[in-house]
Amino acid sequence: MKTETAVELIDALIQAISVEINSIKARVVSDIVMQVGIYAHDHLGAKRMAFGVLSDIPTLDEEYLEEAEQIEAVLLDREQRRNALKHLKHLIQTGNPEVMQILQQELSRFFSEDETYQFLLEPEVEYPNEHSKPYPYPKDR
Repeated sequence: MKTETAVELIDALIQAISVEINSIKARVVSDIVMQVGIYAHDHLGAKRMAFGVLSDIPTLDEEYLEEAEQIEAVLLDREQRRNALKHLKHLIQTGNPEVMQILQQELSRFFSEDETYQFLLEPEVEYPNEHSKPYPYPKDR
């Protein structure tokens, strides 16, 4: 694998993990803001009779807080993985021969030497590699 291709692939992986991290954080923020919004709607400045109160407290319930601990562990894992990829990218860019040898050896266990890895570089392309071919439909279609 060429150094430029390796760096480009790692950048794509870092970007994908960053999107995942940000989507998890956005979900947490959304849940918190929604809970505070529900509480505010029911209790703050409401000039109406209490009808269909959705929440008596502004904080998330215990069930969600237990789930939040699992979410926090997932975030930590993803951030560590992103940091590992950044370190690998640095090693490749500085020309570390050992890391390139290991990377090439491991990739060759699953992919041929002429693999282009377009499935990571262009994931929206239907046939991203020379080995992918369209499904052969019967001629009467």
